[in-house]
Amino acid sequence: MLGFIAILASCASVKYNTTRVHHQDFQQYKTYSWLPPVDSLSKNYLNNDIAKSNILNAANKELEALGMQYSKDNPDILFRYITIVNNKSRMVYSPSYG
Repeated sequence: MLGFIAILASCASVKYNTTRVHHQDFQQYKTYSWLPPVDSLSKNYLNNDIAKSNILNAANKELEALGMQYSKDNPDILFRYITIVNNKSRMVYSPSYG
């Protein structure tokens, strides 16, 4: 039974959307920092410390690859991210012989 659940969990697809300023020249910015999270009453917002850490680490790597450095005190630009989770599940049935 546990194997069947693991198979179903691995079938879940992840869809994501991003929003950004398309015609912004980010090369003019040398330092960045993160704004605090937005408070929300929605239960669909992700509240998971491990996921938050992974998102920030991935974003920091991308920003550093662009030549930007993290600066808590006096950043040139501030970023914020919002993660909304829409939990969906579907049952997958397979024929059983027995």
